[in-house]
Amino acid sequence: MKLPPLSQRIASGLADASADQARRVVFDGLRPRLAAARHRYPDLQDRVRAIKADALDHLDELVRLATDRLERNGCTVAVARTAEEARRHILGIVGGGTLVKSKSNAAKEIGIVEALESRGVQVVETDLGDRINQLNGTYGGHIIAPAIQITAARVRELFSELAGEVLPEDPEEIVKVAREDLRAAFAGAGYGLSGGNVLAAETGTLGVVENEGNIRMLSSLPPVHIAVVPITKIVRSVEDALTVIQGASVFGVGQRLGTYASFISGPAPAEGFGPREVHVVLVDNGRRRAVAQGFGEAFSCISCGACLDHCPVYAVIGDKYGVTTHIGGIGLLQASFTSGLDLTARQGLSLCLNCRACVDPCPVRIDTPGMHARLRERLPAGQRLPGLARVVLALARRVPLMRAAGWALYGAERLGLRRMVQHRLPRRLQEMAPLLPPMPAPREMARPPAVIEPIGPHKHTVAFFSGCVMSTWLAPVNWATLRVLARSGCRIRVPRRQGCCGALHHHMGAGGAARTLARRVINAFGRLDDCEAIVTNSAGCGAAMKEYAELLHDDPRYADRAAALSARVRDASEFLVVHGLAQAGPVRARAVYFDPCHLGIAQGITKEPRWLLSHVPGLKVVEAQRREACCGSAGIFNLVHPEVSGRLADLLAEDLMAADPELIVTSNPGCLLQARWGLARTGADRLPDVVHLMELLDWATGEAR
Repeated sequence: MKLPPLSQRIASGLADASADQARRVVFDGLRPRLAAARHRYPDLQDRVRAIKADALDHLDELVRLATDRLERNGCTVAVARTAEEARRHILGIVGGGTLVKSKSNAAKEIGIVEALESRGVQVVETDLGDRINQLNGTYGGHIIAPAIQITAARVRELFSELAGEVLPEDPEEIVKVAREDLRAAFAGAGYGLSGGNVLAAETGTLGVVENEGNIRMLSSLPPVHIAVVPITKIVRSVEDALTVIQGASVFGVGQRLGTYASFISGPAPAEGFGPREVHVVLVDNGRRRAVAQGFGEAFSCISCGACLDHCPVYAVIGDKYGVTTHIGGIGLLQASFTSGLDLTARQGLSLCLNCRACVDPCPVRIDTPGMHARLRERLPAGQRLPGLARVVLALARRVPLMRAAGWALYGAERLGLRRMVQHRLPRRLQEMAPLLPPMPAPREMARPPAVIEPIGPHKHTVAFFSGCVMSTWLAPVNWATLRVLARSGCRIRVPRRQGCCGALHHHMGAGGAARTLARRVINAFGRLDDCEAIVTNSAGCGAAMKEYAELLHDDPRYADRAAALSARVRDASEFLVVHGLAQAGPVRARAVYFDPCHLGIAQGITKEPRWLLSHVPGLKVVEAQRREACCGSAGIFNLVHPEVSGRLADLLAEDLMAADPELIVTSNPGCLLQARWGLARTGADRLPDVVHLMELLDWATGEAR
C-alpha cells in the first residue's frame, strides 16, 4: 500500500477528532493502571531486558537450537531471509479455502494476507479489532488495540451489514454477531495462521498470550497451524518465555498474565486433539543486519504497545505516526531495517521528540529516542531538516554568530521592523512568531566575567555552562542564575570558548557536529578541578552533557574525560537543593510548575524545583494535570513539525490554564518559549507570565516582587 506524503498523513491525523477522543479515553484509563501494575513487579523490567539482551547476543545459536528442537517435535521449520521467502513458503502450504488468522505484526510485515487473497484464499481476521479493520478496509491503529481509531457507530454499521439487519446499539449484541461470524469461520477453516509472542529454543515451544481466546482456537481447530515468528522472538528457555509473556501482560494491559496463555511444541498426537501439521516460519527480514549494525535493541520489543500509550506524538496523530506495517517510534526503527531507511525517512523518522516518555514504560527499556538520533545520522542533511532548522543549528554551532543575530534582531525590534516584517510572513510563520523571544539589550548578551565572586560567605566553587541560546537570546535567564548562585555562596567560574552543548544537533541526527561540540565543552571545562559541579540551567543541555560518556564512548582521547565531566553536571535546582538556597523573600502569586521532559524524565529531577518553590514565602504552588509528557518544543522539533508541535502546545496551554495560575514556571528555554506560544494560540486577552525557575528565584532572593 502506497502511503500519502507525510504532511498529508499528519494533517489527517490531527483532523480526526473522533480517533483523538478515543485515544484520550483509552489513555486516561490505561496509563494509571499500567503504572500501578508495573510497581507490583519492580524487578520484571530488569529480568525481561536481560533475557532479550542474552537472546540477541546469541541469536544465531538460538535460531539453530530452536530449529532443531521444533523439527524434533514434529514441526516443519523454514528460516526466511526475506519477506518474499516467507510468503513463498506459506503460499506453498496453503492450497485454498479458508484461513483464520490472529493478530500478527510479523504477518503484516511480510504482506501474507494480500498474497493469500491474491491466490483466492479467504482470510478471516479473528482478533475482534483486526476483524473490524478488515470489514472497514483499514489497518490496525494500535499494537494491542487495533480498532482504537474506529467509532462505535461505525462498528455497529459494519456488523449490521455482516448480519444483514440493523443491530441495536448494545455492545453485547454486536459482539454476539461477531462471535457467531468467527465461530463459523473457525469451524470451516483448513488453516490457522498466528504470530508468536516468544519461542523457547531449548524445548522448541511457541508461546502466545491473548485476551480473546481466538489464537487458542485457530491453533487447535484447523488441521494445519502456521506460525510466523521473527527470529528475534526466540529466547533460551521456557522459563524465559514465561517471563517475557508476563512482561507483555503487565506492561501492555496491566494484568499479571493475559487471559489466555498457550504453549505449542508440535502437532497433535492424534486426530481430534489439535492440528496434524505445525509449520513455523522464522523470519529474518533485516533483523540480523540490525543486530550487526548496533540496532538489535529495536527488535527486542515484545509488542506490548506501552510505548504508544505514552507517546505524545502518537497521542495527537495516532497511527499516522508510523507506516502501514509498523506503528510508532519503535515501529519506524524496525521498518527502517525491514522495509528500508528511504521509506521511514519519508514517512516520519523525524517525528520522534526525543522526550523519552516511552523508555520507562517499556518492559525492555528500549532506547527508542537514542536509536532514532543515530538512524537520522545516516540521512543526508537535506533529508533530515528543513532550511530554517538548518539555519538555527548553524547559529548554535557558532555562538558569536547567534549573538550577532540577537543584536540585529534587537535593533530591528527597537525600530519597529520586527512587527512590520512579521505581518508580511506566511501565515504559518506568523503563528510561530512567539517562539522567538524579545531580544535582550546587547549589554545583557555580553559575556559574563570569567570569575564571579559569592555575595556573602564563600561556601562552594562551581563552573557554569552558559550555552548558546541561553547566553544570547535568553541571556537574562543566565544572569538571573548567576545572581542566585552568587547569593547562595558560590564562587562561579565561567569558562571561555565553551559554546553549544550539541543537544540540538544530536536530536536532529547531526551526530558529527554534536560530538565536535561535546569535545569543545570538555576542553573548556576540563581543567577546573577546584569546581564541585558544572551547573546548568537548561534541561536539554544538562541531559545532553550527562550523556557525553555515551556519546563519546568510542573516542579513545575523550571517552574518560567525557565520563568525568558527565559525572559533575548538575541542574541548578539539583545543586541548590543539596547545597542551599539564599534566603528568599516573598513572591505573592499563584504559580504552576511544569516539568521539562529532559529534566523530569531524562534526569529524574522533579522534586527539586518544587522544593525550591515551596521555600518562597507567599508563593502558592499548584499542580497542573498534564495529558502529555512533552510540550512539543523538543529542541527544534517545533520548526521541523510545527503542526504537531502546535497541537502539543495547545494541550499544554489548556492543561496549565486549568490550574488558574498567575505564573507558569519551568526549567528549560524551549519549554518556556513553547508555553508562551501555546498561550498565545488560545487568543485569551489576559495570560499568565511564563518564567524560568531561576528568574523567579532571582526575584525571591534579591529583587522580590
